[in-house]
Amino acid sequence: MLKDIQFKLDSNSSVLGVGVDLFDRLSPTDFIDNYKIVSLNNYRWTKKFRKAGVRVLPLKETNPQLNLSKDNTDNIFQTKEFEQIVNKLQKPAVLVYKSTEIIEQVAKRLNFQIIANSFVLRCQFENKHLSRKLLEGLVKFPPYLSFDKSKVKCSQLFFDKMRTRFGKFVIQDTIASAGSGTFFINDYASFKYAVLKLKKLPGEKVVISRFIDGNCISIHGCITKYGILLGESYEQVVSDKALLNKEIHGEGKYCGARFGYSGRSSEIVSKIQSLTKVVGEKLKEFEYKGIFGLDVIVDPLGAIYLIEINPRVTGTTNFLAILQLAYNQTPFFLLHILELAGIEYYVEDPSILFKYKEKKQIGTYLILYNKKKENVKMKGSLRPGIYNIVGNLVEYSHFAYRFNDLREDNQILLLEIPDRDRLIKPRSKIMRILTKDRALNSKGRVNKKFSEIIKYLESQYIY
Repeated sequence: MLKDIQFKLDSNSSVLGVGVDLFDRLSPTDFIDNYKIVSLNNYRWTKKFRKAGVRVLPLKETNPQLNLSKDNTDNIFQTKEFEQIVNKLQKPAVLVYKSTEIIEQVAKRLNFQIIANSFVLRCQFENKHLSRKLLEGLVKFPPYLSFDKSKVKCSQLFFDKMRTRFGKFVIQDTIASAGSGTFFINDYASFKYAVLKLKKLPGEKVVISRFIDGNCISIHGCITKYGILLGESYEQVVSDKALLNKEIHGEGKYCGARFGYSGRSSEIVSKIQSLTKVVGEKLKEFEYKGIFGLDVIVDPLGAIYLIEINPRVTGTTNFLAILQLAYNQTPFFLLHILELAGIEYYVEDPSILFKYKEKKQIGTYLILYNKKKENVKMKGSLRPGIYNIVGNLVEYSHFAYRFNDLREDNQILLLEIPDRDRLIKPRSKIMRILTKDRALNSKGRVNKKFSEIIKYLESQYIY
């Protein structure tokens, strides 16, 4: 499909992907010439990736003593090491997870372009209160009420009122990420815990909504000059005990995704795509371009409720691009970059962009986190690449980073692996696991086979 899209970068231009980790910015290596990745951490396997054609520039390679107050893109943008890289490039366009006030300020000061929709536009739709108002009457949300945070009282009376109105309910900070700002309320104790936590979060409002019992499904859309493309719906892996510690990470922490194994009917799939198109049209009214993500819940009767809008690339975007490349489909990530970088492109037959359904994408992506409340030192040395599954064990086969290199279901691809003796902070990612295997059970949790593989990796190399 890439051969059907014609575009050309100015010979003096470059696209720079920036993030804490290499993985989330990896896929454009295979479809953007002169693409470079600025990551924070440097691994002893960096040279292997460079030899394979991945132009990675780890900041800690330049300055091994670099220590950020928090490992995030905002802080990367404020380092002198990042500034030096940008100043060596002409006309860089910089790809980020999402735009922020700090990122926009640095871009203005250093005179480079950001490949992301504006901070203000993102906040309008990411805000759980404002997005409901903007889409009121167009899509169905779970029944809800919005409150100023000061009005949410840590009292039995307030809890009883919400319980009477909604039954089991969910309480969310309107601007915090779902991983840190979403609380499922089963009883007064969980309500009291949530209210105390909400006081430390940034939003001025909270949304309290009815808990909808059903299947949580996600989908990508991509707004282009040729129309709104709708991706294949997929399952997110959220707060799975095989991959993280719920006491540390909370109820809504993203830890992976699975494509291609759903038993969803064509009617449900069509409804989800119709809802995505409606949201895409509303975003388009605000001159939004590129990728956006939605999370929905399908209840047992087939009703579909929108629960989250992600007006940006998501934690699954890079994996989706990897799958689309593997199945010879046009990566949404490519179109996102072309649209937001203002790179002229042409498709002779635009209908090819809408033929993604012809080959179902199949694959699972898991993120393993530090489950301890303290720093953990890697006790073993793992190599990135393909591993064969032998019972509950894994055996190294060869270096690789593309999903295409997985030949069988009984293999895994391990990426973003810290070096031996590297300190892993609490809550931090340890490694990424990619496979063609289902990896999840019928309830959407990591199955017994992969739980045992993860335990083996932890016992041999981590804890």
